[in-house]
Amino acid sequence: LKGNMIGGPIPWSIYQIESVSLDNNNLTGNLPPPFQNHTSLVYFSASSNFFEGAALNLNFFPNLQYLDLHGNNLTGVSDASPRN
Repeated sequence: LKGNMIGGPIPWSIYQIESVSLDNNNLTGNLPPPFQNHTSLVYFSASSNFFEGAALNLNFFPNLQYLDLHGNNLTGVSDASPRN
């Protein structure tokens, strides 16, 4: 769904998906705590949107290998780094 000018909050019904690419849209809002329990996520890229609030705590993503959230208004530092 990259570059489709999708607007509004992210559709959090994607919980069982392993790879998400939502770059260059008009997504807004916070990355809510329920999303932080997404243990099957391996790849998440949502750069160049309008997310705001606290950054993700990567300890809730044990299988995450790639994360890109640049170009948003997120604050804070995650507690861990993506795994290689």
